[in-house]
Amino acid sequence: MISASERIASTGAMRTPRDEVIHANCRDVLPRLRPASVDLIVTDPPYGLESDTTIARSGRCKFGEATEIRASFSWDARPHLGWIPECMRVLKPGGTLIAFYEREHLHDVIAEGRRHAGVLCDVGAWHKTNPVPQVRKVKWASALELFVVITKTGERHTFNWQHGYHHNVIVAPICQGRERTAHPTQKPLAVIVPMIRYWSNPGDVVLDPFAGSGTTAVAAKALGRRYLAIERDRTFHAICVDRLARTPRGSFETRSADGVSS
Repeated sequence: MISASERIASTGAMRTPRDEVIHANCRDVLPRLRPASVDLIVTDPPYGLESDTTIARSGRCKFGEATEIRASFSWDARPHLGWIPECMRVLKPGGTLIAFYEREHLHDVIAEGRRHAGVLCDVGAWHKTNPVPQVRKVKWASALELFVVITKTGERHTFNWQHGYHHNVIVAPICQGRERTAHPTQKPLAVIVPMIRYWSNPGDVVLDPFAGSGTTAVAAKALGRRYLAIERDRTFHAICVDRLARTPRGSFETRSADGVSS
């Protein structure tokens, strides 16, 4: 059987795959998907932290001599906004795009969505209860990540209000314990599950063009949706595939609105 990744390399336009994780760059995949073939997109594009980061410290600290902290984010180069018109194209009329983005450029995502039949429905935030400490001691710890909710014109969008009253601020800790993978900016299921539960229906197709560790695909499968995940990094792609293999379909369907606690 030919995989979706092999079809990408060998042909032009293709039928939108279901329940697949494609190892490729989404800019090569999205233009080949059929228009109006996806119900919901939930994604977390790279923020553009592409340069190596060094935090310089001097003297002694609580645990001994202070040293430099270095972190590489070479995988996190911000993509061109061309992914947005392609996402809007593959969305069905009435479909929804939910995208995290850095606050300095959130307006760019909103403007590009509006240029392609999108309507800004909401701006929300993930409030991290255990944010990374502010080691430089020059400002408050950053505990918010913003996301936009953009719906496509043409049909009434899905919103499952019957799941209960819900703020546009989702409160949840950074991934820890058994859920934690090697992906440095992994989104927790507690954040993504309510997005999929409220903004789509069982059986709908949920796309993540920047799949990372696969949280969107895992949540979609656990909620009885079909998923399509695209990830260009080989290591993260493998993490996504492994998580999906260990996720029973529909395992969150009878749980509470956050999909994590019963």
